[in-house]
Amino acid sequence: MLSGQALGQEFAPWLARGYNFLLLAKPMHPQELLERIADEDNVTTDSAEHPRVLNVDDMETHRYSISRLLAHAGFDVSDAATGADAIQQAIQSQPELILLDIHLPDMNGFDVCKTLKEAPETSEISVVHITAFDKSVEAAEHSANVGADEYLTYPIVPKRLIHRIRELLQLKYLQE
Repeated sequence: MLSGQALGQEFAPWLARGYNFLLLAKPMHPQELLERIADEDNVTTDSAEHPRVLNVDDMETHRYSISRLLAHAGFDVSDAATGADAIQQAIQSQPELILLDIHLPDMNGFDVCKTLKEAPETSEISVVHITAFDKSVEAAEHSANVGADEYLTYPIVPKRLIHRIRELLQLKYLQE
C-alpha cells in the first residue's frame, strides 16, 4: 500500500490478525519499491495471528474437507457437529467467523444464528449459512432475518468460498 502519509498504526490491528500489509510512503524510487516488495516476500508470517473460523456441520466428511480447505488457506479452524456445541465454542473461543450448516441434528442453523446474534458476547461474530438442501429465496431471506452475513449453497467452488470469507472478514475489520 502506497500513501503520502505514514499509516502504520492505523493498520496494526489488521496486521495482528494475519493480514499482510506492506505500507510505503511516497515518494519512493522504483528500485527501492521493488526491493521492499522482494524483502516482504521473504518474510514468514507464522507468528501472525490467523483469522479464527468455526466450521459447523453434522456431516463429518463435509466438516473435514471444508476445515482442511480453510486451514490450507491460512485460517485457524475449529469445528463442531451440533448447534449446542457451536454456541458453546463460539462463546469460549470467539471466532471471527462461523461457517454454519442449516441442517444440524439438535437444532437448525437459523436458530443457532439467532441465538448467537442475540447474545452480547457473540453478536459481533460473522455468520455464513451454508447448505446443500435449501436453495430457495425464502431460506436466504430467513437467513438474513436471523442475522447471517451470507447464505451460500453447495456446490461451492473452493476459491469462491475462501474469497467470500476473506471479503466478509475484511469488511468486518474495516468496520471495527
